Amino acid sequence: MKLYTQNHITAIYLLLVVLLAGIPSSVNAQTKTLRTHLSAVHKKDPQETLVYIVGQDDEGYFALKSRVAGIVGNKVQYSLEKYDYSSRLLASQVLELMDDSGRATRSFSEVVLMLDGQLYLFHNVIDTDDKSRKLYAQKLDSYDLAALGQPRLVARLSYAGTSRANSGNFGYGLSPDGRLLLLTSYGPLGRDGLRSQSTQVLDSDFEELYRIGGPRAQQDEITIPTSYDMDNDGNLYVLSKIYDRTLRDSRNGEPNYKYELTSYWNGGKDVRTYEIEDGGYFLTQMVTSVLASGDIICVGFYGDRDLDDIQGSFHLQIDKETRKTVSREFSKFDVEFLGQNLNRRKKKRIARRDDAGKDNELTDYELYDIIQRKDGGLYLVAENAFWRYGANNGALNNNLGARDIQYIHNDIVVISMTAKGEVEWRQKIAKRQQSTNDNGHYLSYAVQLVNDELYFVFNDDPRNLEYDGKGKVFRYGRQNNDVINMVHLTKSGAQSRHLLYSLQDAKVIARPKIHRQISEDLMVIYCELLRKERFLTLSFE
Repeated sequence: MKLYTQNHITAIYLLLVVLLAGIPSSVNAQTKTLRTHLSAVHKKDPQETLVYIVGQDDEGYFALKSRVAGIVGNKVQYSLEKYDYSSRLLASQVLELMDDSGRATRSFSEVVLMLDGQLYLFHNVIDTDDKSRKLYAQKLDSYDLAALGQPRLVARLSYAGTSRANSGNFGYGLSPDGRLLLLTSYGPLGRDGLRSQSTQVLDSDFEELYRIGGPRAQQDEITIPTSYDMDNDGNLYVLSKIYDRTLRDSRNGEPNYKYELTSYWNGGKDVRTYEIEDGGYFLTQMVTSVLASGDIICVGFYGDRDLDDIQGSFHLQIDKETRKTVSREFSKFDVEFLGQNLNRRKKKRIARRDDAGKDNELTDYELYDIIQRKDGGLYLVAENAFWRYGANNGALNNNLGARDIQYIHNDIVVISMTAKGEVEWRQKIAKRQQSTNDNGHYLSYAVQLVNDELYFVFNDDPRNLEYDGKGKVFRYGRQNNDVINMVHLTKSGAQSRHLLYSLQDAKVIARPKIHRQISEDLMVIYCELLRKERFLTLSFE
């Protein structure tokens, strides 16, 4: 589900504000030029961090920031900033928190969304008097970011019978056009490991259109919703895992769950359940999407042992009326793809296992999303991403009994599929990244889809700029000569690498996870280092 609405910026305005470096790119017989722009350096408080880019209007885009406060860092202060499309700061506002009576209050967490073109601050507070968590929505002015009127109480969760630390939380989503709000209330965690859960579809006035419940335990089955998709009419599609008796993914080497898809149409009155046929495979990861026809596609990875190992991809299409699977494609990874970016010894090992009839697999890949193309096909994008405990190297950590946490983000996998689910090609984008005790802030990537071609941006070691699939891939690890790299992936699967900026020139490092695709031809990526921050803009014309 797209979380925010997207407005298009005029080409004339882009020509004025994005005028730095040009990299030509052939796109669908039409040549487009990539232009990059680094904003002026902004001073930054070391205790402050940008949480995410909220959205945009005709004047610019909005960013939510948090700042640790208090003597022991036990308070968090939030602020909202607005930038124009050359990333000049237009307005900044500390977010003052009030309840519905106008009294100042301390927030447990804060989210800013653009609902139907209007900025709203959502913050929830603990009410110890009646043991409830209350969610408020505060309208904000999009010009100076000031609060407008009084906050409105949107939802309430009771945590009676449990503690404040186990009082539940809220989750948010928007329809593709940004007019409807999907609000999920997660109750306290029960002794059985389940939470009470209620999902509402609300209009822009916070009026409830309908509500559904979950998870649920019924006889020997436990149903856990894993993802939600909502269209512009408020029709909802919920993908769930149904476990057999216990919340374990596998039992005796076999899957202990199956997937089920449920749709809610016509204000939740028309409820339909779709069984997802697994074809006898262990479906380890899955994402869903609703096509323009109303049919549903389920795409992901499969294996035969556990959730960490994948051996191939699948594509299922379900007819919206008959609820039957009308097309089914399972495609096993071939030896050439599995060996891509590996050294000669590892490639030989994969070939020997294949010759002996043994399975080969990829391990620790995280499926992020389906990227739909204009031609009806799609890209499946995953990243080799995981964390592990490292050695105790710091005296402070040793004294506290803590262990270092290492964050690893390596190769990106891209699989191109036709509208019918047939695999056209598979590619690995070589990447090696690792950091310690920083939540992987500078790792992973940002991706932009332009005329059905992909552009990946990530921090890298400069020696990888000439990487052609052979030789060693050097690890990025926060060195003085780091670079911001871009990999262009064409519709045919061809890769090319381009230097965007070096750390020595930019004075900042990209935070790829914090980015915003404003339109098909414009993306903004946040960059920072110590007391400096900048915004990197990529535009195509």
